[in-house]
Amino acid sequence: MIVSLTRRQMLDRWMLAKGFGPMRTDATVTRSDGLDLEAAMEADMRAWYLRILDTAPAHMLPLDNIAPRITIAVISDTLAYLSPPADCRRIISLRLHGWHNDALIVGSSTPQARREDNPISRGGLWHPVALLDPGGRISVRALPGGTCRIEHLVAVTDPGPDIYRFDESLFPEFQSPCP
Repeated sequence: MIVSLTRRQMLDRWMLAKGFGPMRTDATVTRSDGLDLEAAMEADMRAWYLRILDTAPAHMLPLDNIAPRITIAVISDTLAYLSPPADCRRIISLRLHGWHNDALIVGSSTPQARREDNPISRGGLWHPVALLDPGGRISVRALPGGTCRIEHLVAVTDPGPDIYRFDESLFPEFQSPCP
């Protein structure tokens, strides 16, 4: 089940999972010159979260259709560039209006990407290929005739440092114990 936690909820659970329980309030001496434990834990927690956004199976993360937020630059009748927004971490599926299937999404230095340079070996409308450049831009060669419109572009997005959304099984300590 996908959970949605605020930064504070996530930090509390993260610290508890790492062995740092609630602070004792019955002490008679208090010090405030030590290490900011919460800040150190929050940096570790954020790095873990970004890593699962980039590597976890797609069905364990909330997916968003970001097609309305995509900028398309049609360069020629056989080349267009799509620019995802900054919060896009990973593209899961892409389909342009007129394609018969979702695109195969590959890196720009793969053998499939090199085949896209040749009009004979190019994927076409039945087997489109989207090339993901290192900077995050997507290029497509199999353009349907007419206007270039995105039917859907499903992606894993980062909602920012104040919201954490993921399947609770990615972090087993979050599961409630069985009665």
